Amino acid sequence: MIGVNKMTSIDLVDSSIEQDQAREIIKAWAEKKKMAPLDFVKEGKTYYPFYYGETITSIKRIPPLPPRKIAHRWLLDAITGRPFMLPDALEGKPEQVNESAKILDPVIDFQGAAENIKEHMPRFIMRHYKYFFTPSIEADNFYLLYVKVWLFNYIDNKNARTYLGVNSWSGNIMELEE
Repeated sequence: MIGVNKMTSIDLVDSSIEQDQAREIIKAWAEKKKMAPLDFVKEGKTYYPFYYGETITSIKRIPPLPPRKIAHRWLLDAITGRPFMLPDALEGKPEQVNESAKILDPVIDFQGAAENIKEHMPRFIMRHYKYFFTPSIEADNFYLLYVKVWLFNYIDNKNARTYLGVNSWSGNIMELEE
């Protein structure tokens, strides 16, 4: 059948930044870096994968006190493995996206996401709770979410092509490869 677009369903995080706002964020960033003005070659969007989940960390205390249990929410970049702690719960809503849309595949699987967080947590606990023993960490409930990322391909003041993205949920700038 001609003209029918196939759709695929993904869990998408609500966007708060539109493409025009993202362009302004990139321009402000370029001015700070003394790279302005930028010559935008191409603009677009992609759907970037993240894992979201909660961890329960148990810290032993001096007897007779029971262990202290601490819950943290994490967003883990499913491509680079970089974790971000979140103050509030995050939900993805099922959304139908055209199959021709650029949806990036996660490099890290669910098991890898949990392992990555388990490796990161002891350093985090030592830094923030001044606890120097190995804590018990539960990190099993992670699920895949996608965030819309506004893409910008531009030529900088050194005539080099650069790819940047603006996370439409947080407004953070992401350095990307082609």
